[in-house]
Amino acid sequence: MISVLLIDKINFYMLLITVLLMNNYANNITDNIVHTKMKLQQEIKIVTQLKPVATNDVVLFENFRSISEVDTILSSVVDILKGIEAFNKIYGIQILGISSIIMLYITDTFNTIFYFVEYQTLTLEIIFMKCYNSFILLIFGMLMVSPCFETNKQFDEVIKVTCKFLIELPHGLEDPYSKLLKEKLVLLIKQLEFRKPYFSAAGFFEVNYGMFMYIFAGITSFVVVYVQLQIKFK
Repeated sequence: MISVLLIDKINFYMLLITVLLMNNYANNITDNIVHTKMKLQQEIKIVTQLKPVATNDVVLFENFRSISEVDTILSSVVDILKGIEAFNKIYGIQILGISSIIMLYITDTFNTIFYFVEYQTLTLEIIFMKCYNSFILLIFGMLMVSPCFETNKQFDEVIKVTCKFLIELPHGLEDPYSKLLKEKLVLLIKQLEFRKPYFSAAGFFEVNYGMFMYIFAGITSFVVVYVQLQIKFK
């Protein structure tokens, strides 16, 4: 019994370490997106400050171009997208495995409770430990999902800021750099809006709070089948 509990504890610690590594990686990506959003907001502020002192749009754009860091910001967005792709390759299978563990363990907890209610052969201590461990596994799931969800939320904020930035830029200029910059911003908006990068569990599902719906759907299916079988064979 002691050895089994020790193995369970070691497995939980290994899961915790893996989940914390995922959480740290995803939080770093989220922080980079927030930093990118702030840099874009700073670019908007620069354009706004230059408008009153510029004699025309050509002068405005030339002054903005000399101090702008837009190219650096766009490069950082590319790095963020690569970071998400790397996350999916490194942790995708592990997320799928941990999600399966959470569902199976909670399902087994319900099975243990039903067995206890029907046969009264287990101690309350075992039931309590199973419920406690199930709760801990759900927390692990939250640690996986929350930064991924926050990343998608921040991407939406970047889209809004980029649209505002595009509106604030002078229009109707024939300058090639002006056209190129606007094309880059439009492509960024389209990329984030219509082909938004997301964290994936090996391509099976997106890592967000909807993941818990799949888990609870599996648990609910087990409970329903169990109850039906109990009614049928009694």
